[in-house]
Amino acid sequence: MSHRIVLIFKGLSGGTEGDSVLRELGGVWPVLLERAQVGVLQTHQDVLTPEVAYFGISPVRFPVAAGPLMVSALGVDPPDRSVHFHLSWLSVDEAGQLGFAPGKVSAQELDALNQVFEQLQTKRLIPVLGEGTDHALVWEDGSLDLGVTAPSQAAGQPWDSCLPEGDGERILRQLIEDSLNILDDHEINRIRREEGEPPLNVLWPWGFGFRPSLPNLALRRGEVVEVRSNSLRLQGLARLVGYRHSERSRFLKGVHVNPKVLKDTFNSSSNQIVVLNLEEMRQQNRMEEIEYSLRVVGENLVEPILSQPEPEHEILILAPGNPGLFAFCASYAIAESNLPFDERILDEPKAPKRRMEELIDQFLTPKTTG
Repeated sequence: MSHRIVLIFKGLSGGTEGDSVLRELGGVWPVLLERAQVGVLQTHQDVLTPEVAYFGISPVRFPVAAGPLMVSALGVDPPDRSVHFHLSWLSVDEAGQLGFAPGKVSAQELDALNQVFEQLQTKRLIPVLGEGTDHALVWEDGSLDLGVTAPSQAAGQPWDSCLPEGDGERILRQLIEDSLNILDDHEINRIRREEGEPPLNVLWPWGFGFRPSLPNLALRRGEVVEVRSNSLRLQGLARLVGYRHSERSRFLKGVHVNPKVLKDTFNSSSNQIVVLNLEEMRQQNRMEEIEYSLRVVGENLVEPILSQPEPEHEILILAPGNPGLFAFCASYAIAESNLPFDERILDEPKAPKRRMEELIDQFLTPKTTG
């Protein structure tokens, strides 16, 4: 039985106009890709949760708000009819403008926030501690007849001009105001100000929704696929579809994927989905770092696969974009393809075109016989 690995590289493709690292791939990559079927990857644009497609289901049919993703990622199962929010820990400056506080959140600051959560909790509003500035809020017996503003849209505006409106606005506004009153003068923010750091002094609920009804992919495909990434969102999605997400804290070593994670991927007996996010590197034109990330994957995953005396792995390589690229590689066979796995294929009219979620679903669904 072959072992299947989905490798997703966000930010790898430069599109038709961006810089390309794929045209000069070195190491073991050419050996793998010369036996690949390649084509154009079609992805949905302007959808709420594009990552849903990584699991082989449609992000159009199954949209998931940020709140349910966060609640799921934190392993919480609230009662039915609870509304789930992403609860962001943000900063209000002296002028009253809302913004983000860059940098890491210390363990002491998280301990302090947990104590604040105890003060803010009511019979119907329950904050859930997450990590860093990303947390969750559960509103039991809540309503979706509500309007909220995401932090990305509220940043730079007066905090009190972007408050929730609609059903539940009173209790949600009260939570925001109470968090500001408690946190603004808190010891952790006195220290932050002394060190020249912006305060973390307000909690901001957004991205609300009920827990979605997603297909149980473990039952549908007959296997609990293991997902590897450093994304809280993907951890939440994996739990919602019945998959297992590996320990995220081990995924990176510095800014690159941890070689030990890749070796675990190779040695695992279950099918795998591995997601590397290279978007920030591309946006900052750190092309050498993208090349290094590919070299790490090549040396610690691709090379062991190709070196097996009896090859048994199948790899689906995806570089999402508008459009993107895909390559299907079987370590035990050589495909007949004259198309390159790089951005030149995007303008090739004869290149096969496949929808991302359909490609992954077909790849991970066991083949039936008879």
